[in-house]
Amino acid sequence: GAMAVGMRGARLGALTKRIAIAIACTTTVSGLDAWWMYPDGVAWGTLCVEETGLCRSYVHTVAAAKPSNSPLAVLFGAAEMSYDGGATWSSGPLAAFETHLVMDNQAQVFTYNWHWLTNTNANANGAITYPKSSPTTAASLPSSVCMRAWLAEVGTEDSTGLEETCFDLNTTWVSTDAEAHDIADGVAGGAQGDAAVDTGDALSTDSAAIGHEDQSTRPSRPCPNVDGCGHRDPPAPSKGSKSDDAALSASLLFGNWTVACSRSLSICRTMGHVAVDVQAPLIVLPLSGGGQVCEGHGDNCESYKPSGELTWLSYFDGVEEEGGSETVQELTSSSSYPSQRWHWGFDQTRPYDPSAPLVIPTEVCYSIWFVDPVGTNGRTRFVNMSVDEGSLSHWSGYAESESVRCWPVNETAVVYVA
Repeated sequence: GAMAVGMRGARLGALTKRIAIAIACTTTVSGLDAWWMYPDGVAWGTLCVEETGLCRSYVHTVAAAKPSNSPLAVLFGAAEMSYDGGATWSSGPLAAFETHLVMDNQAQVFTYNWHWLTNTNANANGAITYPKSSPTTAASLPSSVCMRAWLAEVGTEDSTGLEETCFDLNTTWVSTDAEAHDIADGVAGGAQGDAAVDTGDALSTDSAAIGHEDQSTRPSRPCPNVDGCGHRDPPAPSKGSKSDDAALSASLLFGNWTVACSRSLSICRTMGHVAVDVQAPLIVLPLSGGGQVCEGHGDNCESYKPSGELTWLSYFDGVEEEGGSETVQELTSSSSYPSQRWHWGFDQTRPYDPSAPLVIPTEVCYSIWFVDPVGTNGRTRFVNMSVDEGSLSHWSGYAESESVRCWPVNETAVVYVA
């Protein structure tokens, strides 16, 4: 594992040097074009929890990229971060493909998600210990960061830099209710033993190399239960006490699927773009998880395979920021917790021959799960896929069961591009 991380870091380092000129000048090399697309809502700041003293600083940015030849060209990229107004720069997050197209299916969407975990509880005497976090004071929380990013196309010399942008990070403190306070006290008091410090897969594989910036897309975990892989229905969310059920919950926000075929590249890409809200008992700590997919009608799905990638979008839903340098948000119940917004992306490529019959799945069914290694001692929760249709921003397929969502696919829905 360490060797793989080191080799990947070396490759990325060499690539960064190769396109450093393009980044510095924020110019396009050849025909690849990219630009920022800022999201709605509070997309950057710092969220702190009074009961634990743990703070998560975050920046969520969105970019669109239009390849020169085909909209389905494979792109990749990364960002650099500056904590001193642009005087010096260090490695930042990788670009995460959001597995959908925009601009009449001519451009791809990417996110750059930076986050930084800080422990401000200097009096914890080591009770709240978390890998790559160090006790500090609230005054030393980052007040601003700058980002510059790039994208490149695989197999070509095409690359482009995005405009350098800086973000002021206002701080919001949240105070949880009694139930969450009890959970926090349990962690602080060591009641969960090693579970409070050993987070396992919760940290990205890059975290050891880049300090306590938890940067990269987390790898998907294998199925949490053998019975959940290779059978028609994944296991239903495990049932614990009422308090435990309320501690970690996840619900579908929206999801859509695209099948796009490129005549010039002779490929089709099946892309699933799913957004999920996750409420965790300790609110800001990293989570882990994964997903699985079955191609076929929901009633006849016989084999689910671990698939897709989970990415925390460095975005908290439910944070009420009033514009001041520091605000306090009182939480009266678990339903008012700020929730972490996550993206699960599925991207599968198959050969495409315009002269042959098109081979595509008739339906795609999927489920997603999360694990909170600290707050719930590693208990798994599946995403609630049977949410009220009226609460979704647009049609997102249908719920096959509480934990499975399906999306019909047919030839009339296939998009054909250059």
